[in-house]
Amino acid sequence: MSDKIIQFHNLIDQWKIDSDRAKVILVAAYLDENLKILLKSKLIESVTPSDDIFENSHGALKTFSSKMNMAYRLGLISEPFLKALKLIKSIRNQFAHDVDGCDFENLSVKSKIANLEHLVHEGYMSTIGNKSEGRPDDILDGVSGKFLFISSTMVFHLQLLVSNTERENEMLTDKLFKANS
Repeated sequence: MSDKIIQFHNLIDQWKIDSDRAKVILVAAYLDENLKILLKSKLIESVTPSDDIFENSHGALKTFSSKMNMAYRLGLISEPFLKALKLIKSIRNQFAHDVDGCDFENLSVKSKIANLEHLVHEGYMSTIGNKSEGRPDDILDGVSGKFLFISSTMVFHLQLLVSNTERENEMLTDKLFKANS
């Protein structure tokens, strides 16, 4: 089983047991980490063991916002995908900072997820949100399920972009070595 499938199953397993707050924060963390991997696939390796641009407290790409904006500015993600990421960040912040508790029935959260769903249908992937075979409907019903389905598809989209970049890098390396032989 591929790492991507294992990661998805881990996300689903956590989704079944976590609080709404933990679910949203976990999904945002997956997206943040996959943006980091995508950006690293396009950058020259760091000369230091700790990648200061990502790890240092003052690193240029330390935050979720800086990673999403850089990925967009480098042409790695589309504008609708950037807007979807910003909506997820906004939802994450609402869940993280609402001390009285926030859940998927909150009107503001529902509105943001409806906007996210619209962006997805009209923007970067027109097929997301339609029921498909194999979709685990027992946990994907309701607003919470829409959020999980859309955001996990976004994670897969980022992983696909990384895979494509890795293949492009391998092909370029092969061409360079063949040209120098």
